[in-house]
Amino acid sequence: MARAIITYNEFKDILGEQVLTAYSDCIRKGFDDQLELLKFNASLDCFVELDSTTKAKFTHNRICGRLQETFKGNSSISVDTIRQIIMVNISDKVLIRQKKFRSYGNISSYSTKQHKKFLKQSSIEGFPEEPTFIVGGYMMDKTNTGMLGVYFACYSANGIEWFTRLGEYVHEQQRIDFNPVVTRKTEEAYKPLKTKLTKMKVVHNQNSSNTQNGTLK
Repeated sequence: MARAIITYNEFKDILGEQVLTAYSDCIRKGFDDQLELLKFNASLDCFVELDSTTKAKFTHNRICGRLQETFKGNSSISVDTIRQIIMVNISDKVLIRQKKFRSYGNISSYSTKQHKKFLKQSSIEGFPEEPTFIVGGYMMDKTNTGMLGVYFACYSANGIEWFTRLGEYVHEQQRIDFNPVVTRKTEEAYKPLKTKLTKMKVVHNQNSSNTQNGTLK
C-alpha cells in the first residue's frame, strides 16, 4: 500500500494549533540552547572554536530532548528512536524527523539510502508503514548566528510536495484531480460550454453544405 501524501492543511489539522506551537517552541528553544553554549564557550579561559557539525549536532540533540520532555505523557504523540533517529509520531498519521535546512527545500544531511527512502516516502525497515514522512527543523541566517524560522517539508518521489516557513509562507505543488466527482452543480457549470460547442457544430455543417452547392454565404 502506497504511503499517503498529505497536504500542508492536512498536516496542520493533524497536529492542531496547540501541538504545532509547542513543536515550534521546542525547535526555537533548542536553537537558543546552542547560542547559550557558544556564550559559555566564549567565556572560558581557553577558547575552543566549535565547527559547524558540532554546533548542528548539539542543536539537534537539544531540540530532540525538548520534544521528548514536552510531549511526555501525551497518548497521541510518541518521541522514540527508530534506527538511531529520533522520530516524532503523531496519531500514527505523521512521522517527523528533525533536520537543519540549508536553502529552499534542501536539507543538511548525508545522502544515505535511508535518507533517500525517507524523502521518497518509501518503505523503510523498522519504520511504521502508514504515517506520512515529514521533515521539521530550522534554517540559519546568512551570518550563521541566528535562526530565520521554523520549517516543515513534505517530499515524495516527485520532489517537494510542500514547504513552509511556519507562520510566514507555504509553497505547495498544485494537484490536478483526474477523476473529479461530477455533481449537479458541476454539470450546471458546464452547460454554457456545451451549448456553445453545439452551435459551432451547426454553423460548421451549414458552411460545409453551402460549399458543396457552389455557394458561400
